[in-house]
Parts: sequence; structure tokens; C-alpha cells
Amino acid sequence: HIDGPAGSGKTFVGLRLVMEVLRGDPEAKVMFVARSPALAYSFVRWICVRVQAQTREVDPFSQRRSSTAQLLGRLHATFKPAGADEFRPFRFDCNDGKLEAVPIAAGAAASSSPEAAALEYALVVGDEAHHLYSEGSEGGRVVESYVGEKTRLVLLSDTSQCAHRAGTTRFTSLRD
Repeated sequence: HIDGPAGSGKTFVGLRLVMEVLRGDPEAKVMFVARSPALAYSFVRWICVRVQAQTREVDPFSQRRSSTAQLLGRLHATFKPAGADEFRPFRFDCNDGKLEAVPIAAGAAASSSPEAAALEYALVVGDEAHHLYSEGSEGGRVVESYVGEKTRLVLLSDTSQCAHRAGTTRFTSLRD
């Protein structure tokens, strides 16, 4: 659990961890859980731009789209789309600077059971965890539904947002 004040770099730490996992293991999948579509899009766009820039630096004549598509195919995000009542999982396509969220059908993220889906993610990052785990929010349950036995869970929280909610934000089932 990483907590700090606004602007301290929590989301950037999450971005770096995601990049390390995706670059370090060509089979690894990552789930990013965000409260809002804007945060999810911003997070994924940063990764898309970074991957394209790094690919260009290594080999300016490479198949940039192919490399970016392969990496982004292993990055999923879940958030509540505008007007939706529940969090929904998405994968992303990044072509010619345009980012498109593509819904993942129920069970398509891994196999048909939620337990098997959770086992598939090497890393789950929950940004704005102080909101995701706040009383009355389903976000904490959503985060934990993607956490398997071998999944690394990273929660990012804004200390200033938690302070006024003393006693209402609970990170109940976190493991060491």
C-alpha cells in the first residue's frame, strides 16, 4: 500500500511497476482498477505513448504497432463507464495516437471462473484506493476479485483524502 499526498508520484510508481511487469515477463497480465474512466484512460495512454517511444528508440524501423498491441493486450483496466452501475473490464487499442477501450466479455479475461481469472494477473494496481475501499463502495470487492494467490497487489491512496474519513476506509483483506 502506497499512500501520500496529491502530486507525490503514487500513480507514477504504479506506472513504473506495470511497465516492469509487462516488459519483464512476456506472458504476464496486469489489471489496473480505477474509479473513473478518465484515470484509466490517462494511465493507459501514458503506457501506450511510452511503449511507442521506447520501441522507436530501440529500432526506428520496427513494427511499432505490433509491439504496442502485444503489450497493451496484456494490460486490462476496470472502471465504471459513464452511466454504468458497475465496474467493467476493458482492454485497449492504441493506433495512430488514438486510444480505444474495448470491453472484455465476462470470463474472457481468463477463463470462465472468477477464481481462474484472478490467477491470471501478475499485478493488480488499485489507484485512488481510498475511494475504491470507502464505505458503500464496491471498488474494494472489484479490486480483490482480480487478486489470485500469486498476484501482487498494489494500492495507491491519497493521504489527504483518507484523513477526513478516519475509520471509514478499510483495506480489509490485504496480505503481507
